Amino acid sequence: MSSSSLINMMNNGAGLWPIVLSVLMLSGAGLVTFMLRRLPARIWRFMLSRFTVSVTLHTGDAGSHMIAESFFKWFMENASSKHMRRFNFESSARERDRTSNNNVRKGVGLFSPGTGIHFFTFQGRPAWFTREKAGNTAASTTIHEIEVYFVGTKRQIIEKFLEHIKPKVSSKDISIWALGRKYGEPAWSIGRVKPKRKLESVVIRHDIKDKIVEQIEEFYKRESWYVERGITHKLSYILHGMPGTGKSSFIYALASYFNRAVYMVNMNALDDETFQTAMDAIGQNAFIVIEDIDVSTATAERNEEPVFTADGKPVQKEKKATKISMSTILNTLDGIASFSGNVLFLSTNHIDELDQALTRRGRIDHIVEIPPMRHEEICEYASLMYPSSVIPEGLVFPDTTGANVQGNFLDHKEDFSGFVQAMLVTK
Repeated sequence: MSSSSLINMMNNGAGLWPIVLSVLMLSGAGLVTFMLRRLPARIWRFMLSRFTVSVTLHTGDAGSHMIAESFFKWFMENASSKHMRRFNFESSARERDRTSNNNVRKGVGLFSPGTGIHFFTFQGRPAWFTREKAGNTAASTTIHEIEVYFVGTKRQIIEKFLEHIKPKVSSKDISIWALGRKYGEPAWSIGRVKPKRKLESVVIRHDIKDKIVEQIEEFYKRESWYVERGITHKLSYILHGMPGTGKSSFIYALASYFNRAVYMVNMNALDDETFQTAMDAIGQNAFIVIEDIDVSTATAERNEEPVFTADGKPVQKEKKATKISMSTILNTLDGIASFSGNVLFLSTNHIDELDQALTRRGRIDHIVEIPPMRHEEICEYASLMYPSSVIPEGLVFPDTTGANVQGNFLDHKEDFSGFVQAMLVTK
């Protein structure tokens, strides 16, 4: 064969070279890994620590689980997965619901990589990951640990990789951020991506809804006004009311309306240091949500409550302190960096149990009660859910919570008369 013929063959097959090189690299990585695994464990760990960088994902952690799912989806659509022989079948209803028929035909969605080791390439670099069972949650859900390795010593490849595979939020969704850890420090990551909820779908009193929307719009428009006067550009609310009145749903709908990410803060899982660190790490133009603020004893009124002995005699005992002190909470709420450009929502079912230092004017901008739904709001909800039906004239619904209204609707999805009857007896 002439040299010109050989050159023509190589040119005609130029598009195949990247694939051939990838296969060779994966095969080489697999062979090297197999050989190295035959070495004593101490030498193997030494080799990994000196010549690779890695990142660990846990399916039991909210934020990490989201990344793990996104990684599995990416891997199953990657050419490297064609050589995979071990699978995990995700048979939960949630997984079935979110898997399209097209993905089922591709073998994507319901299937994910099984336990063991799997190889792939990323940006031309050989890599592999292991998936191992790490335990179970309280609900008996299996937790897996995924360790992803890249050949090299620079962690930038990990950052590029996580950025590439992280869940993408479309214009129709909002991201719910959860708190995890990165390099041993508290770090935020997307815990869930939820479809936006229309503000009209949360039926509360129009004067309350319209006023809060107006206040937030004004807040975003007047950033320079705050800066010029040396006032922290932040807005804070306490939403209170009996359980089921729609406080959380309203916050979620507001975040959807203003297209803002939501950062959920679980105060009972933090201490003084991690609480402050977590707040400082929140991005700008976000909604920060601390639900059931009254549950934390740090925010309860700082007086003594009676405790009784076995013979019924009262004994004064101070309330047990949480890991977060009231001073840390107040200093954080007053801080400049933490809340610049953000809107903070605290929700509570028992506002009378909160310490007055937390609720005073100047620390919280607006304290708003979300009351039960009245006849007018219930009729509005009914017309939204049953557009072709009309409430009988003269009928008056008793006040009740939004949770009860929605529950009755779910019980009578296609039965308007049944919904009306249920609402008349609902308390």
